Amino acid sequence: MYLHTSYDTINLRHGADFKTQIAKDLFWVPVNVLGSSRFTNEEIYALTARKPADKIRSLGFNAYEAIQLFQCVRLFEETNDIVYFQAGERTWEMHKSGKYAVETGEGCCASAAAWFNYVIQNRYPDRGYIQYIRPDGSGHTMNYIYTNQHYYIIDLTTQIHTNAPYVPIENGDIKEYCSAQLYTGICFMTKMLLNFARYHCRIQQTAGLKFSYFSMEPYEALPPVCTAFQGDILHIYTLGCCNSILLNNMELQTGGGFKLPRRWIAYSDDYK
Repeated sequence: MYLHTSYDTINLRHGADFKTQIAKDLFWVPVNVLGSSRFTNEEIYALTARKPADKIRSLGFNAYEAIQLFQCVRLFEETNDIVYFQAGERTWEMHKSGKYAVETGEGCCASAAAWFNYVIQNRYPDRGYIQYIRPDGSGHTMNYIYTNQHYYIIDLTTQIHTNAPYVPIENGDIKEYCSAQLYTGICFMTKMLLNFARYHCRIQQTAGLKFSYFSMEPYEALPPVCTAFQGDILHIYTLGCCNSILLNNMELQTGGGFKLPRRWIAYSDDYK
């Protein structure tokens, strides 16, 4: 456990107060705008020690408190935990549910996002995921929270304790933000998710890359997904429902498909 008696984490600052513009209608704000922490890291440890996942969720942690738990107390570890399931001619990627991610304390970006979604769900009714797909068919998942007529976007993978030293410390300094190795390691605020997608896309285009972006509902587990190329066109298949396509450079097909075998319950919405 890090910083026992502090409200601060490796990069979050409990007393931070700033609003730094990154792009058009896109701002860097401290995570505490979603609620200040009621507990030190040591107190969160005492509250959550030896408690099962559902008891932790029932504590109603806000976003800041959840990151304290994630980064300073339970120390979520980054690992490739994708499970593959063959159904017909397609190979589907499956990801842990939020509850299972809390229980195992490790995983990829989808597991980290599901972890966050699970822990904060009693605090924020309107939330979901942003996903982007790279040209090679691989992807990444982030969380969003909608409150006070704004979207707040947080990339939980950057908040893992081994990644947090490479993100900007919450001081609002634009020079520090621009020089950070992991530039998505902040809390973004915007009125439209599309504004974040456009900003992120512009950065990728400087390297000649063309990404695709869409948002999804706050599933307990990210729905199984399959990617396949047909010529130069990347086709994305998902068993979930897409809220909206933000920037579309792909063919996206949602819904339908198959029912997962019972042995994969921890990778589904049924594991609660």
